[in-house]
Amino acid sequence: MKNSIFVTVGTTSFDLLIKTVNSADFRSAARAKGYNHITCQIGRGTYVPNNNDDLVSTDWYRFRPSLSEDYSTAALVISHAGAGSIMEALGLDRPLIVVVNEDLMDNHQIELAEELSSRKHLSFAFCRNLVSVFSDLNLDHRISFPPPQTANFAKAVDNLMGLSHL
Repeated sequence: MKNSIFVTVGTTSFDLLIKTVNSADFRSAARAKGYNHITCQIGRGTYVPNNNDDLVSTDWYRFRPSLSEDYSTAALVISHAGAGSIMEALGLDRPLIVVVNEDLMDNHQIELAEELSSRKHLSFAFCRNLVSVFSDLNLDHRISFPPPQTANFAKAVDNLMGLSHL
């Protein structure tokens, strides 16, 4: 959908993210930016978003065999900070806000989010400032993530294995 947001928590539980995007503040900000629909993939979470106003329609599900269609059709992806979810969204060249779960111990996810944000491939937030980050989001400054250089990797493996001269 042209004006839709896809929110994913992967296989985890991140109820605070789902509650935040379902809040009146976020939904008002989404409407103000021209979005009219939010799809939430809630994983193992216990919080179920509702569609309790006329601002933005919302639907949800727990899991699907593939999220590719949801990523591909969304105008914006909001994701937990799992590397797989981040790379899938970037690989499909989707605008992305990564939300770091501060409740995780030894949170290594912030390092990936900060690095990719510093390179302008994505924006990152915490639940406490997501509405502000979203409201200030300017996609004109986003830089697409480069496609993988599989030939370079194969060449490096060949060199390592001594096969480059064959």
